[in-house]
Amino acid sequence: MTPPEKQPTPKKKRNKAPAKSEAQVGNTAPPPPPISRLSRLQALHRISLAMMSTMQPAELIKQVVGEVVHLTDADRTVLYMVDHQTHQLSPRFTFGSPVEERSLDLMDS
Repeated sequence: MTPPEKQPTPKKKRNKAPAKSEAQVGNTAPPPPPISRLSRLQALHRISLAMMSTMQPAELIKQVVGEVVHLTDADRTVLYMVDHQTHQLSPRFTFGSPVEERSLDLMDS
């Protein structure tokens, strides 16, 4: 009687890390969590309250910019407004880290 042939043992599969996409290469920080609908509605509510409580456009714009920064998790923001006399976009409100404030021409040369 001949001994039975040994069946080859299956190789164990290694758990490979998933391939990184181009956007993930070099990015060690995890992506920010998505903004919930509740968070967006709360921000709109705060903006609405600010609209009812102030008659100063500058104060309202500061509130809106602050909410945008919060919702987008931005580290800085610049709001440009049109200066109709000079035909330029001029920085009016900044928030967060210092940024280079320069005007941008609207008219083609």
